[in-house]
Order: sequence, then C-alpha cells, then structure tokens
Amino acid sequence: MINNIESEFAELEEYVDEIKMKYVETVVNLDELDINQIHDKWTADVEAFVVYHTKLKIRGLDGYEDMSYKEIRTFSLKFDDAGQVPADGSEKDDWDNKAELSGKDAPVMKWKRNDRVEQL
Repeated sequence: MINNIESEFAELEEYVDEIKMKYVETVVNLDELDINQIHDKWTADVEAFVVYHTKLKIRGLDGYEDMSYKEIRTFSLKFDDAGQVPADGSEKDDWDNKAELSGKDAPVMKWKRNDRVEQL
C-alpha cells in the first residue's frame, strides 16, 4: 500500500505546491469491537468513522482545493492494518455504542515544495 501511495504522489507532485492535512475526529463503533484469542494469538478488530481536513495548493491556481474526507475504517490489531471505504458522516449516527475522540488539538501537517514536513 505504501508503494502505491508513493507512486500516486510522484505522479501528482509536479502539480502540487502545498498540502495541508489535519485529523479532525474519530468515532469508534464499540458494537463492532471484536476481540479473539486462539491459542496464544490475540486479534482485535474495530470499526471507526474518521474525518480529515485536507487542502491542496495546485500550481498555477489561486486558493486551495478542498480534499477533505470522511470514511469508515476497520482497524485490526493483529495485522496492524486498516481497511477503509468512503463515508458521508451519517454512518456514526446509527451506532448505539460508540466512543468519540476529538482531534481539536491535533497539529496541522504541512508539505511544501522544497521543504520538509512541518507541524503548525
């Protein structure tokens, strides 16, 4: 997956001057929390609604393009992996047993051409 992301970014990098990304919110669906033990091996899987605000500054265009997204992620402790599908934000309202985590103090990560990633 990392190689795919790097490859996709390499194709777009010449058109992007800046990327701003901020984690906003996670809501965990505790009804979908699944913890198992088979012999000495443990697994834990959980479903979560995740929101990121993302903005791109495209070379030659004024302003920023809003690329913010919401998605449902399935996290697996055993494989340290996450599966995801697009979300519209209403999915979390259907979850009866959930825990909300706020990203209000999360840093905004910023990428600029010819600069390193910096934390705002």
